[in-house]
Amino acid sequence: MVREYFDNKLKNIDENIKVKQQEYDKNCDLEQILKKDIFKIQEESDINFEVFYPRSGSNSRRGKMNELCERLNKVEIDNQELRETLDFLEEKRNKYQSMLNEIIELVNRSNSK
Repeated sequence: MVREYFDNKLKNIDENIKVKQQEYDKNCDLEQILKKDIFKIQEESDINFEVFYPRSGSNSRRGKMNELCERLNKVEIDNQELRETLDFLEEKRNKYQSMLNEIIELVNRSNSK
């Protein structure tokens, strides 16, 4: 009964870790794409055009750059939060696993007597 409890807890934690890891991996991919897009805009940037033609507005490279930077910042913050959550879940899993191992050891000792 106790072992089943710990097995269920470990299973739930493993499922949560899997979901959070997938989210983290997806965000890391998005982060790389955003960085490439920002770098691409920086390479193509024509500052003189935007300085002398301020009507270019939100369609300008500067506007796109600001939008990409904001998205990148949000993704980086999300990644940091996901990493912290993953670390917490892994620590929690390790604790439950060690408790389960102790229980198994105690059961084995009592059965051998």
